[in-house]
Amino acid sequence: MQNDYLFKSNKELLIDVAEKFRFARREAGYSQEYISEKTGISRQTIMRFEAGENISLINFIALLREVNELGKFSDLLNRIRTQRSLAIKFKEQSK
Repeated sequence: MQNDYLFKSNKELLIDVAEKFRFARREAGYSQEYISEKTGISRQTIMRFEAGENISLINFIALLREVNELGKFSDLLNRIRTQRSLAIKFKEQSK
């Protein structure tokens, strides 16, 4: 994700993440059916996610793990925390 994720709506972020997942799945050569079999998540759920619809967090984690993208998600969360901390410090210093 780009640095502008803090300014995107939740829906926009979901669509971005879904597109990145679909790209990673295809790059790995995995079909939706294969991911479904490996994770136990229905193909319909995977299709909905790739279309930018909500899925449960546990399913999201399982999908990322299957395409070896869980580390990138963890890195993203760490960057978000860091940027939020910096933004809070900046606001406090600006007062």
